Amino acid sequence: MPLRPLFLLAALLLAPALNAQVLSFSFDDGFDPRVQPEAAEWNARILRALEAEGIKAALFPAGRFVDSIEGLALVRAWGEAGHTIGNHTDSHTDIDTLTLDAFLADVERGDRLFRAMPRFKPRLRFPYLREGATADQRDGVRAWLARNGYAPAPISIMTGDGYYSQRLVEGLRAQPGRDTEPFRRAYVKHIVERAAHAERLARDTLGRSPAHVMLLHTNRANAMYLPDVIAALRAQGWKFVDADTAFADPLYRMTSKGLPAGSNIVVELARDAGRTPPRPPEDDYGKATLDALGY
Repeated sequence: MPLRPLFLLAALLLAPALNAQVLSFSFDDGFDPRVQPEAAEWNARILRALEAEGIKAALFPAGRFVDSIEGLALVRAWGEAGHTIGNHTDSHTDIDTLTLDAFLADVERGDRLFRAMPRFKPRLRFPYLREGATADQRDGVRAWLARNGYAPAPISIMTGDGYYSQRLVEGLRAQPGRDTEPFRRAYVKHIVERAAHAERLARDTLGRSPAHVMLLHTNRANAMYLPDVIAALRAQGWKFVDADTAFADPLYRMTSKGLPAGSNIVVELARDAGRTPPRPPEDDYGKATLDALGY
């Protein structure tokens, strides 16, 4: 067969893979059995949902939440199930409220706490995604990461799952046994729309569809509705990859020049290029929707 037809055939075969919408789940914080009596149940439900769908995710625990015998056992369960474990610092303190040395000491305490976990990967998820308000902070942390074999763990899909879950917990506390179906529909819609928005922004900014990393948290909403979220994302054409595959995308080796540093890496790169990224759906994290639902 002539070379040109072979090239065209290869391009056609590769096109679906290059244009596929793929994402990896990352979960921040970890459950705290000291203040969450349902911690073990919720942790198990999330892990079962991932296992049922053949999805491998990443957990970024913070010592503040998991530094107990029971809490660390829940973290270990993620590694034993084949998910990667990273470092979300020990105290989960915003870098902008600390000196550089104090923040790095917090990262090192987290490293000591989590390094022995199965499937540990030296990746840092910054608390609140903030990477420094000054160039000295930002560059100081980046230098520490490079010296210590660490990589940052940016995200490309921001969600309001933490706020949704907070309202769910408050709503069920105020009215136990209430119908949660309206909440479920709203929550799933929120996640799907945030993913679609992130995909459009990435294509506009990067000229391609990267392997996305979605920010979620270990919380009640995901314990209850992660299977629905996965099904809805699949229905919209999303495919799932593990954290190692996602973070291997060149996007996550790019750095922003902007200050304050941090948040969504694609948003930062768009701003570096002089663009004003469009606001995501429900940029109030779902407050108006949940107010209307009575949660």
